[in-house]
Amino acid sequence: MSEDRSMSTLELDLDAALRDVGSHLAAPGAAGLAERVRARIQAEQPRRAAVPWWRTILGRGRGIQRGPDRSRSLLLAAAALLLLAAAVTAAIGYGLPGIRILFGPPPSTLPSPTVPASAAPGAGLGLGAPVSLEDAREAVGFEILLPDDGRIGPLDAVYLSGSRLALAWGPDPRLPGTTREGLGLLLVEIDGRVEPESVEKLIRTGTRVEPVTVAGSAGYWIDGEHHFLSYIAPNGTRIEETMRDVGNALLWTRDGITYRLEGELTRDEAIELAETLS
Repeated sequence: MSEDRSMSTLELDLDAALRDVGSHLAAPGAAGLAERVRARIQAEQPRRAAVPWWRTILGRGRGIQRGPDRSRSLLLAAAALLLLAAAVTAAIGYGLPGIRILFGPPPSTLPSPTVPASAAPGAGLGLGAPVSLEDAREAVGFEILLPDDGRIGPLDAVYLSGSRLALAWGPDPRLPGTTREGLGLLLVEIDGRVEPESVEKLIRTGTRVEPVTVAGSAGYWIDGEHHFLSYIAPNGTRIEETMRDVGNALLWTRDGITYRLEGELTRDEAIELAETLS
């Protein structure tokens, strides 16, 4: 008990001493104390650098990172910039009248693989494996037809890819011209029918497609940019076309076989030539 009373006496003595010291110190009055404290804190607080928007995306204003983390952050920042640019471009293209934005690379012809000058016509077009006409006749399950026209010289090359046969002729002065791929004429014969949906896609992409009749069979005259079609084989399998087109094309089906004739021909010239197949 004496110890508790002794501690209480010390506390009272300390309180009295502090009050006495305080009465002799020069200190500002209590008025405006809160404002002075706030101003002092703001003056001593270090100024924070402005945080770029991309830093906010990455880490809500974290300190600059070093090493692998910093590299990863920079990559993420670049990706964010690209995404933002794409979003702005899309907004411009779709939201403002009179402005047309083209997405993707500018229209251009598809690159052709480099082939020797001595290569057979069509060798670089992905038409299939080169074969002889005799081997092709044994490999396919249908009769191969050839044009019977004085303007068409001897066949220069035959290519086979699955059920697709491609017959190629090189440049010939008797033909109207030479295709952009250096061919005089290309005739493709496929054991299958054209899938209607693939023709509809061509129309939607702006390629000109005109219904025609070839020797009593329905067909299409296709005029325009590079185009690809798909076919339905006799067993119902869908065949995606992988070969390059070489020019305007006449497409028709006869006895279950689809034919595609390409060259520097007008529509009427192509139909006339197609009707000579035998």
